[in-house]
Amino acid sequence: MKKILYLSLMIFLLVSPSAFADPATEVNKKSQVTEFKPVYFKVPNEWSKVEKSSNDYIRMIYHYNDDTILNIYETSAKGKTLINTVTTEKIVLNNITYHFSPVLNYPKGGNLNWINQGIYFEMDSIKLDKNQMLELANKIIN
Repeated sequence: MKKILYLSLMIFLLVSPSAFADPATEVNKKSQVTEFKPVYFKVPNEWSKVEKSSNDYIRMIYHYNDDTILNIYETSAKGKTLINTVTTEKIVLNNITYHFSPVLNYPKGGNLNWINQGIYFEMDSIKLDKNQMLELANKIIN
Protein backbone atom coordinates (compact mmCIF):
# COMPACT_ATOMS: atom_id res chain seq x y z
CA MET A 1 0.00 0.00 0.00
CA LYS A 2 2.84 2.39 0.86
CA LYS A 3 4.50 1.64 -2.47
CA ILE A 4 1.33 2.47 -4.40
CA LEU A 5 0.85 5.72 -2.47
CA TYR A 6 4.50 6.66 -2.99
CA LEU A 7 4.35 5.79 -6.70
CA SER A 8 1.11 7.78 -7.15
CA LEU A 9 2.64 10.80 -5.42
CA MET A 10 5.78 10.65 -7.60
CA ILE A 11 3.72 10.40 -10.81
CA PHE A 12 1.56 13.32 -9.70
CA LEU A 13 4.63 15.49 -8.98
CA LEU A 14 6.29 14.58 -12.27
CA VAL A 15 3.22 15.14 -14.43
CA SER A 16 1.80 18.27 -12.79
CA PRO A 17 2.90 21.58 -14.33
CA SER A 18 5.50 23.59 -12.46
CA ALA A 19 4.46 26.86 -10.95
CA PHE A 20 6.69 29.84 -11.55
CA ALA A 21 6.38 33.56 -11.89
CA ASP A 22 8.38 36.16 -13.69
CA PRO A 23 10.22 38.55 -11.40
CA ALA A 24 8.11 41.56 -10.58
CA THR A 25 9.29 45.08 -10.08
CA GLU A 26 7.45 47.52 -7.90
CA VAL A 27 7.24 51.09 -9.04
CA ASN A 28 6.52 53.78 -6.52
CA LYS A 29 4.83 56.50 -8.54
CA LYS A 30 5.27 59.03 -5.73
CA SER A 31 9.03 58.59 -5.87
CA GLN A 32 10.98 60.76 -8.22
CA VAL A 33 14.55 60.74 -9.38
CA THR A 34 16.39 63.61 -7.81
CA GLU A 35 19.43 64.90 -9.56
CA PHE A 36 22.03 66.36 -7.24
CA LYS A 37 25.65 65.68 -6.53
CA PRO A 38 26.29 64.29 -3.06
CA VAL A 39 28.44 66.56 -0.94
CA TYR A 40 31.43 64.94 0.74
CA PHE A 41 33.85 66.29 3.29
CA LYS A 42 37.19 65.20 4.67
CA VAL A 43 36.99 63.08 7.82
CA PRO A 44 39.72 61.59 10.00
CA ASN A 45 41.59 58.72 8.31
CA GLU A 46 40.47 56.32 11.05
CA TRP A 47 36.82 56.74 10.09
CA SER A 48 35.21 54.46 7.53
CA LYS A 49 32.18 55.38 5.43
CA VAL A 50 29.18 53.35 4.30
CA GLU A 51 27.10 54.95 1.58
CA LYS A 52 23.47 54.04 0.91
CA SER A 53 21.44 55.64 -1.81
CA SER A 54 18.16 55.55 -3.64
CA ASN A 55 16.70 57.49 -6.55
CA ASP A 56 15.97 60.47 -4.35
CA TYR A 57 18.43 60.45 -1.44
CA ILE A 58 21.87 59.49 -0.25
CA ARG A 59 22.84 58.49 3.28
CA MET A 60 26.41 58.35 4.51
CA ILE A 61 27.20 56.54 7.73
CA TYR A 62 30.59 57.18 9.29
CA HIS A 63 32.12 54.62 11.65
CA TYR A 64 35.13 54.41 13.91
CA ASN A 65 36.10 50.97 15.26
CA ASP A 66 32.68 49.51 14.34
CA ASP A 67 30.95 52.30 16.25
CA THR A 68 28.67 54.70 14.39
CA ILE A 69 29.89 58.26 14.79
CA LEU A 70 27.71 60.19 12.39
CA ASN A 71 24.87 59.82 9.85
CA ILE A 72 24.32 62.32 7.07
CA TYR A 73 21.23 62.28 4.88
CA GLU A 74 20.98 64.37 1.68
CA THR A 75 17.99 64.81 -0.60
CA SER A 76 16.27 67.47 -2.67
CA ALA A 77 14.91 70.28 -0.54
CA LYS A 78 11.76 70.44 -2.65
CA GLY A 79 8.81 70.04 -0.29
CA LYS A 80 11.04 69.60 2.78
CA THR A 81 10.62 71.49 6.01
CA LEU A 82 13.19 71.78 8.74
CA ILE A 83 12.63 69.73 11.86
CA ASN A 84 11.61 71.72 14.93
CA THR A 85 10.90 70.43 18.40
CA VAL A 86 10.43 72.16 21.74
CA THR A 87 14.18 71.95 22.29
CA THR A 88 15.25 72.99 18.77
CA GLU A 89 17.82 75.76 18.64
CA LYS A 90 18.19 77.85 15.48
CA ILE A 91 21.78 78.78 14.67
CA VAL A 92 22.76 81.08 11.79
CA LEU A 93 26.28 80.69 10.37
CA ASN A 94 27.43 82.06 7.01
CA ASN A 95 23.84 82.98 6.03
CA ILE A 96 22.57 79.42 6.59
CA THR A 97 20.05 78.61 9.31
CA TYR A 98 20.78 75.33 11.09
CA HIS A 99 18.23 73.67 13.33
CA PHE A 100 19.80 71.69 16.19
CA SER A 101 17.76 69.39 18.43
CA PRO A 102 19.78 67.77 21.22
CA VAL A 103 19.40 64.19 22.34
CA LEU A 104 17.57 64.48 25.64
CA ASN A 105 19.26 63.12 28.77
CA TYR A 106 22.48 62.52 26.87
CA PRO A 107 25.69 64.55 27.22
CA LYS A 108 26.38 64.69 23.47
CA GLY A 109 24.56 64.26 20.24
CA GLY A 110 21.56 65.51 18.44
CA ASN A 111 19.99 66.18 15.09
CA LEU A 112 21.19 69.03 12.91
CA ASN A 113 19.34 69.90 9.72
CA TRP A 114 19.54 72.68 7.16
CA ILE A 115 18.87 73.54 3.54
CA ASN A 116 21.58 74.82 1.23
CA GLN A 117 21.45 75.36 -2.54
CA GLY A 118 18.33 73.23 -2.99
CA ILE A 119 19.64 70.31 -0.93
CA TYR A 120 18.16 69.24 2.40
CA PHE A 121 20.78 67.96 4.85
CA GLU A 122 20.17 66.05 8.04
CA MET A 123 22.99 65.04 10.36
CA ASP A 124 22.60 63.00 13.51
CA SER A 125 25.04 61.68 16.06
CA ILE A 126 25.22 60.64 19.69
CA LYS A 127 29.02 60.81 19.73
CA LEU A 128 29.59 64.39 18.57
CA ASP A 129 28.46 67.53 20.35
CA LYS A 130 26.65 70.48 18.77
CA ASN A 131 29.83 72.43 18.00
CA GLN A 132 31.53 69.43 16.36
CA MET A 133 28.43 68.81 14.23
CA LEU A 134 28.28 72.48 13.20
CA GLU A 135 31.97 72.39 12.29
CA LEU A 136 31.39 69.37 10.03
CA ALA A 137 28.27 70.96 8.52
CA ASN A 138 30.31 74.06 7.71
CA LYS A 139 32.88 71.84 5.94
CA ILE A 140 30.10 70.29 3.85
CA ILE A 141 28.89 73.60 2.47
CA ASN A 142 32.34 75.16 1.94
